[in-house]
Amino acid sequence: MQPRFVYTVDFEGKLESALSKERLDTYREILPDGASFIDVISIYNANTAVSEALMGSIQIMEISVRNSIHRQISTRKLYLWSKDRGFLSI
Repeated sequence: MQPRFVYTVDFEGKLESALSKERLDTYREILPDGASFIDVISIYNANTAVSEALMGSIQIMEISVRNSIHRQISTRKLYLWSKDRGFLSI
């Protein structure tokens, strides 16, 4: 049986430094006063899981919008707008 991982004060400090205090403070703000570091990391991990679950749908939507914009610009301008330096500078 593997020993249970224990968050030490030293580890918490290193993890907070790696993720950034500002980032973790965002999660602390939604927790009640006195929430533990494990509570903060639990919310952080839950947010990561939600983000991962949505990533595929967001990518499909982004590509669809980008391709629609490309088609509209290309049919109206009748040239390859993506190669036009003047267009790209606006």
